[in-house]
Amino acid sequence: MTSSSLKGILAFGLVGCLLVGCAEQGAPTAEPKETADPTDTTATDVKEQVNKTMQTAVDYMKAKKEDYVSYVNEQLPKWNAKLEDLKKQAAEATGDAKKELDKQIASLQQQIQDFKENQLPKLKDAASDAWRDVASGVHNATQQIDQAFHQMSDTSETKN
Repeated sequence: MTSSSLKGILAFGLVGCLLVGCAEQGAPTAEPKETADPTDTTATDVKEQVNKTMQTAVDYMKAKKEDYVSYVNEQLPKWNAKLEDLKKQAAEATGDAKKELDKQIASLQQQIQDFKENQLPKLKDAASDAWRDVASGVHNATQQIDQAFHQMSDTSETKN
């Protein structure tokens, strides 16, 4: 064998070894990777997870409360606009119809004022975890006001 053929064989062998060695290093093993043992969970781990879960629940309830407060606040300008329409109708009415509309408008104004002074602050001040209890009363109050507007519009339509 000549020295050049020996060099070729050595070079070929060296490259082969390098390739095999590199391939084995990056090749996946047939052995499964170690997984976390569930018995390794500590009380601290559980406490942290519970705290995260509780914070998520608190954040969710807070967001729901804020959404509901926004919704209720959006009702106030709508009620004021309806009141203005009713006042215009009352201004055009005469006799007993005018007296009845004025009386109903005054009653509605009082309901809305009571709502703003009593129900709305309770809702805004309620804790995030207890606002649903308060929201029930607020919902009933908004329903009563809406129903009164509906009844007045029905009454004014039949009188016109």
